[in-house]
Amino acid sequence: MPEGIVGWVVQTGEPFLANNVSREPKYRFVAELADTRSELAVPIKIGDGILGVLDIESAKLNAFDEMDLFTAQT
Repeated sequence: MPEGIVGWVVQTGEPFLANNVSREPKYRFVAELADTRSELAVPIKIGDGILGVLDIESAKLNAFDEMDLFTAQT
């Protein structure tokens, strides 16, 4: 079963925005990305299938807003 925010997006096909990953139970810490504070993930779909996930991370808290989510989905 997929884990983390990206795994959740793959499983559900829904976008996900976490502006404070330390408060997000779905977030999985990765040592190489230890500075991550915000994460935005959107599915890349072809028809009904999911080809992959566009995952954008930031070292800033509250780095993303609804416009960023809209843009990433576009």
